[in-house]
Amino acid sequence: MTAYYAGKARACTGWHKKLDVYRMIGLTDGLGELKMHRYGALLRSMLEDQLAWIADRKHVRKIAEENGRDSLVMAWAADELAHAEMS
Repeated sequence: MTAYYAGKARACTGWHKKLDVYRMIGLTDGLGELKMHRYGALLRSMLEDQLAWIADRKHVRKIAEENGRDSLVMAWAADELAHAEMS
């Protein structure tokens, strides 16, 4: 998907800064799947994995507490980097 902007439609804001835009480009991952549908499938899979572990503690989880912690650390670092780039 691509959209072009002209005239007053080019003025917008992002990261609390005024921007002059001329085009919007939509990127996909190649699977042709909507983001929310993929997110729903991943969430169902994660819950199934957790429920299997609750039912049988010998089940090896694909996602555990460490994954959540590591993801949070990575997101925090990405946010810090993004804000440093915008300064």
